[in-house]
Amino acid sequence: MELFLTNRKRADLPFQMDFQPEDMPLAVVQRALDVCATASDIPVLLTGNEPFLHPDLEDIFTAFRKRKLNCVAEISGLMPDSAKKLLVEHPCTLFWRLYRPELLAAQDLAEIRANLKELRDARIPVQFLLLADDLDASYDFALEWLEEFQVRSLMVRMPCTATIPERLKLAAWCAEQAPALLKRGYTLTLDCGAMPCLFSDEHFGQLAKISFKRYSCNPHMVVLPDGHLVHCLPMAMLPGPPVTTFKTHADALQFYYDVFRDLQLDNADHKECQSCPSCLVALCTGPSMAAKAQLTLKHYEELKKLLENEESDPEKRKLQLWRMTYMSMKIAFYADAVECLEELRRHDPGDDKVHYWLGCTYWECNRLTEAEDEFRKCARLTKDPRAPLAELHRRLVKNGNAIRARLLYEEIKRIEPPAP
Repeated sequence: MELFLTNRKRADLPFQMDFQPEDMPLAVVQRALDVCATASDIPVLLTGNEPFLHPDLEDIFTAFRKRKLNCVAEISGLMPDSAKKLLVEHPCTLFWRLYRPELLAAQDLAEIRANLKELRDARIPVQFLLLADDLDASYDFALEWLEEFQVRSLMVRMPCTATIPERLKLAAWCAEQAPALLKRGYTLTLDCGAMPCLFSDEHFGQLAKISFKRYSCNPHMVVLPDGHLVHCLPMAMLPGPPVTTFKTHADALQFYYDVFRDLQLDNADHKECQSCPSCLVALCTGPSMAAKAQLTLKHYEELKKLLENEESDPEKRKLQLWRMTYMSMKIAFYADAVECLEELRRHDPGDDKVHYWLGCTYWECNRLTEAEDEFRKCARLTKDPRAPLAELHRRLVKNGNAIRARLLYEEIKRIEPPAP
């Protein structure tokens, strides 16, 4: 899990973001760390525009020590002396951001180099994180930094929403450098969002021989300064519930696997993925979640405008409502899905599918009594009532309603299977 500590910055640099409030309150940090402490073997990443500019940094390090959590920090190298002192007293692994030198003022670049040398001399563990904002630029300077400061690991991060053609040049550079670096004792990895199709067959084969690591597009959960949890920073446009909603780290992780499952698996808008061997054997799920979310939000806005214009043909209107329901559920806009399904229910109260999906969306909106009513209506209307009741049972179990779940299970067992 990552904590986006602050918007504060010393220089305007790529990949920076702005949220409200400016700094994550210490109470939010502590609550987030309580959730992280339920999976103490998982490192917690401190991130933000300049996380070491947070005013309560010493208290944050204290909170880590109390919970015996493994702290990792992602920094640019522009930091006050007080932060360096804290790092020497309480060492943690640093992901040191590398920006193209032309983006930095001369005095900032000199400070970064001096701080890096000082912390390397203090034996603070460092890995380089190359932030590739311009996909056509040269990043050979990163190789020079590896040699100069004897940092053994380089991770490359490129914008995961960029198109495949835009990323091909940088992917080829990574594929060419990785084997040579490995022979000299260095490792090169790619951050999440690097699909297999970014590489030629030749490069893919070469990388497979050295067990080249690229991170798949899975939840890399981030707590924003207001305490809300998001799937990952590029998905910040779709914030989830407060981190305090979850009792454990595993609960939070499962939430994001569940809530965006349909979005991740849907490649309907990406024809090049539908026959891709990597997708077919589950080595890849297609474009990044953030890219899919942006496209889905675009479709969502288009459908919303269509629905605002009353369609005279009831069948066309019904089709639009079903499309909007699906689109809303893909991006977890459950309240919008409820509106569409309630209109569909008014038009056709006997449609069991409408009642089933209303049960699902009511449940996600925490309208549990109404959700149970809809699942039971679906059970009365459908040929096999066991299916909707089984879904209700699954949700009761997940919600911790063990007694009601057991009673429902006994009820399901008494139902005769439908005739073949």
